Amino acid sequence: MKLNISRGIRREPLRAVIHGAPGIGKSTIASRAPNPVFIDLERGTDQIDVPRVDDVDTWEKLLATVRALAAPEYDFKTVVIDTLDRAEWLCWQHICQTERVPNIEKVGKGFGKGYTAAYEEFRKLAAALEKLRTERGMAVILIAHSKIEKAPNAAGDEYERWTLKVHRHVAGLFYEQCDAILFARTVVYTRKTEAGRTKGFGDARVLETQESPAWLAKNRYALPASLPLSWEDLDAAMNRGAAAVVASIRAEVDAALDRLTK
Repeated sequence: MKLNISRGIRREPLRAVIHGAPGIGKSTIASRAPNPVFIDLERGTDQIDVPRVDDVDTWEKLLATVRALAAPEYDFKTVVIDTLDRAEWLCWQHICQTERVPNIEKVGKGFGKGYTAAYEEFRKLAAALEKLRTERGMAVILIAHSKIEKAPNAAGDEYERWTLKVHRHVAGLFYEQCDAILFARTVVYTRKTEAGRTKGFGDARVLETQESPAWLAKNRYALPASLPLSWEDLDAAMNRGAAAVVASIRAEVDAALDRLTK
């Protein structure tokens, strides 16, 4: 068997999750991505002038919509699902109707079987999105709300942090698959008033790009830890990160060649 081997850094279409509080600007930043189309499950883009697919109100329609975007007549460069947690609700409704049970906890007489079934359904969605990315060259952006959840800590006590507002199986699926998990937040500063009270204030909105005890985040683009909440800043940082990685590899290769020739 002949192996198809390549090398070098590739700038593939983006796969990202942006999570944060309602109204902070997650949909707005996604709307500035190249030629986006929104699958707006919560009507969160009614005040934004973007192409959107209307009336996606079931899990079956969501899967069909993502698959339909692979058709050659569509020339969109980015697909945005807004939001991931609403998609999970549609998935649960689909499973409950199929199994004829009142809620996801009752599927298969319990024991977490409903969440396992939902995970398998989300694998279908993830595969359809990956097909758009690899075959059509489309970027994929998933918008999600955040929730506070206890995080396990092998070195000590559990602690709380902001994470995706979906079941941990679904969160884990997209955490592994996506190249960036970005946490949108408002930077809050505090100060003491004359009365000795602590007052919080701040209006700087940022994207956190790296894991923290306070929030779930990651990236594969060598991004700085924090960025302004704008597409232009994010895109520029991803380009700089890719260039920095290339320069670092070249420097390591040059250093190794120098050592060999001495």
